[in-house]
Amino acid sequence: MTSLVGLAVALAIGAGAVITSRAHSINLVRADLTAVAGVMADRVGRGVEQRLREMTFLSELEPIRGNWERSPATIRRVLDLLQDGTHIYAWIGFADRSGKVLAATDAVLEGMPMRSTAWFERGLAGSYVGDVYEARSLVGNNQVAVPQVFDVAVPVLDAEGELLGVLGAQVNWSWFAGLRDAALATDLHASTSIYITRRDGTALLGALLDTQIISREAAEQAYSKGRGTTEEGDLLKAFSVMRGREGASLGWIIVTTQPRAIALAQVNQMTFVIVLIGCVMAIVALLAAGALANRLARPLRALTAEADRIGTDRGATLGLHKGSEEIARLSFALRALLARLGHEEKLRMETAEELNRTTTQFASQLRSLKDLADTDALTGLRNRRFFEEAAHYQKGAAILALDIDHFKSVNDRFGHLVGDEVLKQVAAIVALGTRATDLAARFGGEEFVVLLRGVGPQRARMLANRMRVDIERAVKLPDGRSVTVSLGVAAWQENEPLDIALGRADIELYRAKETGRNRVCVAGTERAA
Repeated sequence: MTSLVGLAVALAIGAGAVITSRAHSINLVRADLTAVAGVMADRVGRGVEQRLREMTFLSELEPIRGNWERSPATIRRVLDLLQDGTHIYAWIGFADRSGKVLAATDAVLEGMPMRSTAWFERGLAGSYVGDVYEARSLVGNNQVAVPQVFDVAVPVLDAEGELLGVLGAQVNWSWFAGLRDAALATDLHASTSIYITRRDGTALLGALLDTQIISREAAEQAYSKGRGTTEEGDLLKAFSVMRGREGASLGWIIVTTQPRAIALAQVNQMTFVIVLIGCVMAIVALLAAGALANRLARPLRALTAEADRIGTDRGATLGLHKGSEEIARLSFALRALLARLGHEEKLRMETAEELNRTTTQFASQLRSLKDLADTDALTGLRNRRFFEEAAHYQKGAAILALDIDHFKSVNDRFGHLVGDEVLKQVAAIVALGTRATDLAARFGGEEFVVLLRGVGPQRARMLANRMRVDIERAVKLPDGRSVTVSLGVAAWQENEPLDIALGRADIELYRAKETGRNRVCVAGTERAA
C-alpha cells in the first residue's frame, strides 16, 4: 500500500511539473513571437518613413527645382535614375496642379489625369501614404502578374513656396516579403510565419491577400493595445501595430504565428517519458512488494514509523534495527544517507545560488564591456575597431567618408566644449540618414565613415548630399554660422579588401576639400555635388 501511495505522489509531482512546463513553454513562445512582431513593425514603419523622406528629398532637390514644369524630360531622367537605383518603386510620377501627369518613369501614365486619385488629392495638402492595392494601370491588358503597391506622395513647391504639383510614387509591396524573409532566416523555428494585415486583420500580401489572419476582435484589441498575443484555433499568434511618423501611420498590424503543437513538442515528449517511467516504476514496485511483504513487513513498518517522525519532528532520529541482516544494513544506510543528503542539499543550494550570481554578474559585465569597446563615447556611434570587424566583403556596397570643414578653427575659437557639441550633432544627423542595414562609425577626430549596403554610386551621391545639406541647415556655431562638411564616395567592389575602398573614399574626400569644401565627390566622376 505504501509503495502505491509513493508512486501516486511521484506521478502527481510529475503531472504538476508537466503542467508548469507547458505553461512556461507557451509563455516563452509568446514572448519570442511578440518580440519578432515588434521588430518587424519597427522595420516596416521605418521603411515607409524612408520612402516619404526620399520623395521629400527629391521634391526639394535644388538642381531640378526649376524644371518641374519647364523640362519634363529632365524630371523623367531623374525619376528613372531613382527607380533603377533602388528597385523599390514600381512607378514614380509628377502631376501638375491640374492633376495631369507631366513626367513619369518610363513615360508610363504621362498625360493622364490624376485629379480624382487619393494620392494626388491628399498629396496637395502634405505627405501621404496610402493602403496596399493591385496596380493594374501599370500592366494594362498584358497577361502578366499585377504588382501590389502602396502610394506615397508629397507636394512640390517652387523656391518661393508656391505649389507646383504633387510628386507621387507606387512602392512595390514585395519589399515587405524581403524584410519578412530576412527575419525568418534567423534562428526562428521553421514553422513560424510573419504576416502584415490591415486594421481589420486581413492580409496585405501575395496569395493570402484579403485572407483573415486574425479575427476582427483580435485586430481591434491589437490596435488599442499596440501589441499582445492571442490564440485562434491551433495557432499561437502575437501582434504589434506599426506606429509610423510623418503621415506613415496606417494602422497596419504585424502578426507572427506558430502552431501550438510545435510550441509544446518538447513538453509532450517529456510527458511521454514521465508516463513511461511511471508505468515501469509501478510494475517494479508491485512485484517487489509482493515478493518481500511477508519477510520485511514488520521491521519495515518500524522503519516507516521512525521515518514518519523524522518528517514531523526535527529532533527525531533513525535508530539501528537489528532484526535481519538486510534490515540492519538498511537502517544504517538510511541514517548515513539522511546525514549526507542534508549536507549535500545545503551545499548544492549554496553553490547554485553563488554560481547564478557570478554568472549573471559576469554576463552583464561582458555585455557592458563589449558595448563600451565598440562605441565611440562622445557621439554614440560605433568606433573604427567595430566598423572594421563588422564590415566584410560586399557586393553592390558604397563607402562614404565625411569630414567637418575647418573643425580645428571651431575648437580654437570657441573651445572644445563647442567642438564636442558639433561632433555630437553631426553624428546624430549621420545616424538619422542611415538605414538599419547600413553601418556608421566615427573613425577619429572629425572624420566619420558610413557603409551603405546595396547602394550604387549615384544613390550614394544622393544620400551623401542629403547629409551635407541637413548638417549645413541644422548645425550652427555660437556666432550663427553654419557648420559644413565635405564628403567622399567610392563604390566597394566585390571581394575587394576594405582598406582599398576606404582609401578611394578618402581620396574623394580630399578632392572635395581641395575644390572648395562643403561638397560631395564621387570616385570615377569629375563633378562634385
